[in-house]
Amino acid sequence: MNNKAVTMEELATITFGVELEYENITREDAANAVARATGGTVDYTTQYEAHSPITVVTPDGRKWKCETDGSLDRGCETVSPNENGKMETEYLYFAYGSNLDDARLLGRVGADARPVGRGVADGWTVEERLYADMRRRRGAKAYGMVWRLTEDAVAALDRFEGWPTTYADAWVDVTLLDSGIEVKAMAYVMTDAARASRRGKKYPDDYRAICSAGARAHGLPDAFAAAG
Repeated sequence: MNNKAVTMEELATITFGVELEYENITREDAANAVARATGGTVDYTTQYEAHSPITVVTPDGRKWKCETDGSLDRGCETVSPNENGKMETEYLYFAYGSNLDDARLLGRVGADARPVGRGVADGWTVEERLYADMRRRRGAKAYGMVWRLTEDAVAALDRFEGWPTTYADAWVDVTLLDSGIEVKAMAYVMTDAARASRRGKKYPDDYRAICSAGARAHGLPDAFAAAG
């Protein structure tokens, strides 16, 4: 286990600014509205990159971000600068499957990751579909690890996960097992096309072993061994 874990004290003091969620509005429209309200300037240069926000820079140098939100139907969210004037650029990520292997995950994202703790997502289940997939199921529980990732780490993980063709992202309500704190974290879920093409396919033996070892290493239920 990485000894640079986020403590509960740190988690309680993280500042995220104000988050505003909108439906039926694009992030371009939201950015223009913020610019008009603050007298700022819109920077569109990153709008076509995965997970990258459109940034609005106010006259005093503070930055707002406007980005799509997978939890909303054709919507977006705007996040203000936090109390230090900085725009939050980190995400909580819910890892399951082979990313329960810490070395494997860190090999994909580098040093831009810190473990938060073990978690459970109620109303979700992990399914076997050549590789692990998460899907909503009433009464089910999906177990995994919550990590704190930078935007660069998420972008790197996107490439490994085949975002957005093979996996899409979903925002999942997760309860941290060791504290009971509830957080919202991003998880990768297979797209409908990937699910259709992989339906009924078993895990490769080496992949199953990695998932199983990762679950056991974190003291989580080992659904991967049971599926064999």
